[in-house]
Amino acid sequence: MLSLRDDGDGWTRCVVGHRHWGRFGAAGLLLWHEDRVLLRHRVLWSDHGGTWGV
Repeated sequence: MLSLRDDGDGWTRCVVGHRHWGRFGAAGLLLWHEDRVLLRHRVLWSDHGGTWGV
């Protein structure tokens, strides 16, 4: 059962069977200032862990 306090963290499978992080789908945020973009390093246990992302 889904709770309003549920943060959506967790793995899910799409209709073709691939695993994806985030049980509620994807959301994004891109921060930039002049010629710079903020990147973050993904934790190892998340989807594409150990890589950089916007």
